[in-house]
Amino acid sequence: FQNSEEASAKTLKGIHQEQHSLLTFNGALFDTKFKAMGLLQDSQGIAHPKGSSQLMNGVFFIASKITEFGGHFGVGISHLDNLLKDDKAFMIQNGPILLDYYGKIVITKDTQKMAARTALGVDNEGNVVLIILHQDLLNTDNAISLYQFAHLLSEDDFFSAMGLHDVLNLDGGPSTGVVVGDRYLPELSPVQNAVFVVPRAS
Repeated sequence: FQNSEEASAKTLKGIHQEQHSLLTFNGALFDTKFKAMGLLQDSQGIAHPKGSSQLMNGVFFIASKITEFGGHFGVGISHLDNLLKDDKAFMIQNGPILLDYYGKIVITKDTQKMAARTALGVDNEGNVVLIILHQDLLNTDNAISLYQFAHLLSEDDFFSAMGLHDVLNLDGGPSTGVVVGDRYLPELSPVQNAVFVVPRAS
């Protein structure tokens, strides 16, 4: 889902209710003019072309055919340079990639830029995992640098037991928000694009 204008942007909760979704969360980076910065594609086609920012080096995809890609069946995270587009029904470009295919940390420098964070990854059973480090107006402590985030996902007992790999950072900071069922952790500023999950068609 894309909001076209910041002034009239629907909240994640509004998008969630409108789409009757199971899960809704903030998507990829956008610029100060409220325009997407990277590749966005859904079943209707390409909504925004590929971006050139070195920071946005990864793509989360869902394939239109259930075939194996890099150890995952129909869904995964790819480095932008390795992306094969022919049969991807859904793609969202962002970055940086935090953990590679083998679960190794990719971020080598700590910029000390602290923010709330959102990421998508794959666990050791092939499930897609959403990780949210959320802040609100009453709790601004839940901020972390990308370097610290990558080390947390790799070294923390809870996350390491999941065997996370192919972890892609999404837009964070005040954009970070999520709706699961009736529970809403609100974003602190409007988001240009959001990802929502609906039940599989029968």
